[in-house]
Amino acid sequence: MGRNDSGRNPPDPSVVTTDSTYSEDGVDVTLIPWMLSLTAAERLEASSRLCAPS
Repeated sequence: MGRNDSGRNPPDPSVVTTDSTYSEDGVDVTLIPWMLSLTAAERLEASSRLCAPS
């Protein structure tokens, strides 16, 4: 059984826009469970993609 690929993209900030989305220091807390749901290789790929210049 393969992994479900439906959660491989970061949460869309335009969909989740409540005050509880961000911690008091400005961190988008929806990214924490999303990133922890990825494998190590997927985390590296996501981080590289998110930090790469567009």
